[in-house]
Amino acid sequence: MPASSATLDLDDIMDNAKLGRIQITVLVLSTLVTALEGFDLLAIAFAGPVISREWSMSPEALGILFGVGPVGLALGALLLSPLGDRIGRKPTILICMGIMGVSALLSAFGTFRIQFGGYQTHATP
Repeated sequence: MPASSATLDLDDIMDNAKLGRIQITVLVLSTLVTALEGFDLLAIAFAGPVISREWSMSPEALGILFGVGPVGLALGALLLSPLGDRIGRKPTILICMGIMGVSALLSAFGTFRIQFGGYQTHATP
């Protein structure tokens, strides 16, 4: 088979391609999700001293309580990835964002450590 004299340069195509509406939408939504996660981490850091004082928690116990968020993130990534394969990425992301939003709101009303920790586990995207 003779070699073609025309070659396809993917780097050139990617460098000169324009962002479409879908790419911009994905970029904006991803930025918003990242900002929400950053806000969650920042809010919990500011609430830490008050929670520690109100619930008479040591700094070590508070660290464990705040460490459940990343545990929830890891478990969600491992356990919910197959759901995205089955029902699609968009429905899975919407379901996860709904769970995260409700859990973040409920964590404001948590009255004891286990309840608050459970909400924080689900509130991490």
